[in-house]
Amino acid sequence: LTNIMERIFSILAWLASAITMYINVSYFFCIVGRGLYFDYGLESFMLPLIFINNILWIGYGFTKPKKDWPLIIANTSGIIIILLLFIYFIAFF
Repeated sequence: LTNIMERIFSILAWLASAITMYINVSYFFCIVGRGLYFDYGLESFMLPLIFINNILWIGYGFTKPKKDWPLIIANTSGIIIILLLFIYFIAFF
């Protein structure tokens, strides 16, 4: 029973990781698609918070006795997306 539960949780973790990466990529294209209509209110406040949150989750995933790779991978994709957005805004705004 324990092996079955571990397998189910592993599948759920990788599914959640895939969904998180999809949301991160969608968020990137949503912001970039607005172009000059970018709202500096919410996004300028949220992006640094999301970046810090992702770093904290990655740190948590690495410090667990058994590294939590789905958690690490999903949050690393968030950091990459935010860094790409930062570069995009420097280049085009």
